[in-house]
Amino acid sequence: DTAAASPDVTCPHLNPTNVHKLFLAALILASRTYFNELPVPTGIPMMNMRDQITADYARMIQASGDNSVRDLAAVDLANLLEWMAASLGAEGFVVHMEETNSFIDNWRHIFG
Repeated sequence: DTAAASPDVTCPHLNPTNVHKLFLAALILASRTYFNELPVPTGIPMMNMRDQITADYARMIQASGDNSVRDLAAVDLANLLEWMAASLGAEGFVVHMEETNSFIDNWRHIFG
């Protein structure tokens, strides 16, 4: 367990299903960042991801036919997104161009 954001935020147990859910949450968080779908900050310590966009993503996951995540409720997806957003730290969603270029170079080396 980790308490990166606050003492009451813990990481779920690591098993294949939860790792899969965390991976999906990371993809959704990246997508929501790219498409400017992040909620407007409300002044609370954590970003509130309990919105229609999260519900829509949860519905798509449930309809995907993947049995390991078919029971992922919108509130559970919101929790995963909030945990992940809180763990990003002070710079949050900022990725600098030099870092992006380094990632691309590494991915080309690995997958190219």
